[in-house]
Amino acid sequence: MKEEAVKDKTRLMMMEREMGRRERVLKDVLDLNKRSSNISAEKIAKVGEDRHLLPQYKRRCGKLQEELDEAESLIAQLKRDPRFTRLVEMEQEIKMWRRSCARVQGLIKDPLPETNSVAASEVAAWEGRASSSLNQLSGEQERAVRLESQ
Repeated sequence: MKEEAVKDKTRLMMMEREMGRRERVLKDVLDLNKRSSNISAEKIAKVGEDRHLLPQYKRRCGKLQEELDEAESLIAQLKRDPRFTRLVEMEQEIKMWRRSCARVQGLIKDPLPETNSVAASEVAAWEGRASSSLNQLSGEQERAVRLESQ
């Protein structure tokens, strides 16, 4: 669905760019006409081609804009749907657990921090967590002592 929206946006931008180019050609011809300059046969041929294609491009542009709006509204609806949101959350959770599983399997295969950088970082993280917990514990013990002495 999202890919279709991207394709539609791209088509719409291409059509708008083409329309802008064709409008510039028409303005050039109008400017030349106002200045009473000679209009080249090439410009006349280009305008002739554009005159027949312009309504087609405008219709196509409108149709693509409608398709794009429909696709975007459908995507917005799906994003608001709790089941879709839960599905996305579950996919993210699965990815997280797969990475965690791969990390743990690597630790099982080579648990020594000296030979496994992941194990070393794991040990460092747990040492930091233990240190933080010990600091928190000592702070709570000091607070308990102060409360008892009051």
